[in-house]
Parts: sequence; structure tokens; C-alpha cells
Amino acid sequence: MIRNRRSGVEDRWTKLVKDADGKPVRVPSAKAGQGKRWLARWVDTDGREQSKTFDRKGAAQSWLDAEVTAPVVLL
Repeated sequence: MIRNRRSGVEDRWTKLVKDADGKPVRVPSAKAGQGKRWLARWVDTDGREQSKTFDRKGAAQSWLDAEVTAPVVLL
């Protein structure tokens, strides 16, 4: 099975859960405060998911844009 190419940035320190009213609420995850906070994830040309962690969200998004997304757009 070949996976579609995609990429995104996730917060490793929080997660979304639904409260009693069914509204999404951000709560600390099990990894809160441990390691780098932001996870850049993408699917490579072979269909395998890859990831790299960053301290700042902007750094993660900039890296994805420059190293993962831009080469695909140039093809």
C-alpha cells in the first residue's frame, strides 16, 4: 500500500480530548515537559512515515517547508 505524500507539525506536549459537553479541550500529554515539544511528520517518496523533533513550532514548520515540501513542488 502506497501512502499519500503529506506533512504537518504536531504538539507532543498536549493532546485534544472531549470534555463532558463533547467540546474539544487541550490537556497535557504523557510527554509534557519531556524532550523537544514539536514533531514534524511527513510521508516520504517511498510511502514511509518519517519524523523529526524541534524546540519551536516555527522551526519545525520552516524545516518542513524547506526540506520536505519545496523539493516536491519543484518536481
